[in-house]
Amino acid sequence: MLFGWTRRALCACLIVAAVGLTAGLAAAAPLSWETAIEAPGTAALNTGGNAEITTVSCGATGACAAGGFYFDENGVRHAFIQNSGAAWSEAIQVSGTETAADAQLLTVSCPDSTYCGAGGYSTGPDGNNAWILEGYNGVWGSAVAVQGAPGVSLGGNPEVTSISCPSVGNCTAGGVYLDGGGVQEPFVVDEKNGVWGGAIPVPNIPTLNYSSAFLGSVSCKSVGNCSAGGSYSDNNGAWQAWVAIEKGGVWKKAIKLPGTAAKNLGNYAATLSVSCGAVGYCSAGGFYTDANNVRQAFVAKETMGVWRAAVKVSGTGAVNTSGAQLTSVSCRGQSSCAAGGFYIDSNGYYQAFVVTEKQGVWGAKKLVAPPSMSHSQVTSVSCATAGNCIAGGFNFDGGQQAFVVRETSGTWGTPTTAPGSADLNAAGLASVNSVSCAKAATSCTIGGYYTDSSGLRQAFVTAP
Repeated sequence: MLFGWTRRALCACLIVAAVGLTAGLAAAAPLSWETAIEAPGTAALNTGGNAEITTVSCGATGACAAGGFYFDENGVRHAFIQNSGAAWSEAIQVSGTETAADAQLLTVSCPDSTYCGAGGYSTGPDGNNAWILEGYNGVWGSAVAVQGAPGVSLGGNPEVTSISCPSVGNCTAGGVYLDGGGVQEPFVVDEKNGVWGGAIPVPNIPTLNYSSAFLGSVSCKSVGNCSAGGSYSDNNGAWQAWVAIEKGGVWKKAIKLPGTAAKNLGNYAATLSVSCGAVGYCSAGGFYTDANNVRQAFVAKETMGVWRAAVKVSGTGAVNTSGAQLTSVSCRGQSSCAAGGFYIDSNGYYQAFVVTEKQGVWGAKKLVAPPSMSHSQVTSVSCATAGNCIAGGFNFDGGQQAFVVRETSGTWGTPTTAPGSADLNAAGLASVNSVSCAKAATSCTIGGYYTDSSGLRQAFVTAP
């Protein structure tokens, strides 16, 4: 279940399948990815034998940042970060979190080759903090605790769960915290021209919310123009999907995502992923539960700053017997997006799908996993240009392998094991956790984990 609603508890248990565009797109060279390698420097840090790349972002071809966590010999989890140029830098512990009893880097965003913003959380003797981290020209600063706006206390257990940086020194982050009554609430915080403001509760969520809420995703196409989404529990105890829009630097009231209330008869719905292809044009995905208490995957569209009614992913209804959700969305332009998710078939197998939006219309799901695979899941989708995207995740084929699949000029190909990952994955447990394609790039970067011959989990990235 994806309830409990912090990223610490969210499992990237997703499956990918593909539905493609077939016409009206310019031909493009196939997107590519390099060979998977152990993330440089992580082996020396990872003395506890459990490390992963959880997030990757590329501001330009070959200019990326990746981060995640590792465990030390005492079983304490720590956050790390690294960046690529001609080669990947050595992974380093996030400065400012050294004394934490638990820390993770959860999200990173790079708008160009010179700058990245990242976020996460730490707990320990210095207190519990949601923090922001910034890197300029490959040099990372120290984690800085997110501060509440005047009159706002972030309370207990705050964490940054999502960040989006449309340009250098201009980012928006979102996350969760416990308010004075011990209720989990979502917050947003903006950076403008290199200066971070104070975090505020997502407007109207306290009015909608009864017992808890979370923020799943935030996306910005320009400074001060963003969308965000998540879930809240209403006064009847039902979980509802919400979305909110920031316009001109001002956050508007969060609303229940149109179209979900009538569908959400099983009382569980959430917006899990948001992506903005242009100012005022975003897409969102997630799930709701129908009258039979079966989880259904949905997509929704924001057009000219107005969210339209969510619709069930076409083609999943007949095959989805036990549950489905859409977990990752990526958009390029006003009306071209790709998204991935999963459904559970009559045999109880997770089946991966993707859906593609063309000229504002979402197509039907397409299965991407070969029939020989009993399970497969997508964890991330990223598009370089309209109709040219990559998705990644994991599948079971005699063991759990990391896989990638690409869309070229609107047509999705066949998933393949991420090059190099099978050689690393001696113990048969690997996954792609994050994929990132810079705008108009010809190659994309992939990060995740594998298990070595000693059965220890190690972090991998693809070579730059």
